[in-house]
Amino acid sequence: PKVLAIDCEMCVSEDPLTKKRNAKELLRLSVVTGAGGKEVVLDTLVQPSLPVTDYVTHIHGIEKSHLNAVTFTRRHAQAVLREICTADTILVGHSLDNDLKSLQFTHDRVVDTALIFNGQNGSTCSLRDLTATLLGQDQEEPHDSICDARVTYACAETATLTGLRVAEVPRTVSKMGGGH
Repeated sequence: PKVLAIDCEMCVSEDPLTKKRNAKELLRLSVVTGAGGKEVVLDTLVQPSLPVTDYVTHIHGIEKSHLNAVTFTRRHAQAVLREICTADTILVGHSLDNDLKSLQFTHDRVVDTALIFNGQNGSTCSLRDLTATLLGQDQEEPHDSICDARVTYACAETATLTGLRVAEVPRTVSKMGGGH
């Protein structure tokens, strides 16, 4: 595909030897394409490579028990992305650098909606705020990486097709009690 939107869900892991914590340990990878990101290319849970200290379930709903039978790893995710991404493929995401760090994956052609739209007072806008502003939609809670990839794709597509420019994305208040 010419354009793929990705979103990852992550947890916190800790290396048992060094005690170094990783707040971007990959738990789920979702990849969509097509008009509005409607076509799901990949949606899979990912077995963490290090012991998990916090699943951050309140953010994405993924619990330890959901991973019991999962054998798909970050290396598998990297292999799939290398298979479906050519040098001409554009990867779209919101705060895409976090997803790429979690995947330990690099790609040269990217569109990061967190960087092309400004939040209030020059801050990074949240995907929730961008979705409300560009698409007039509320985001689901807890996070769902398929939904997040689709709305990111739709936001990038809407801005590209319409030439829409938003000077500043206003901050909304989430159902969870703050801007998200």
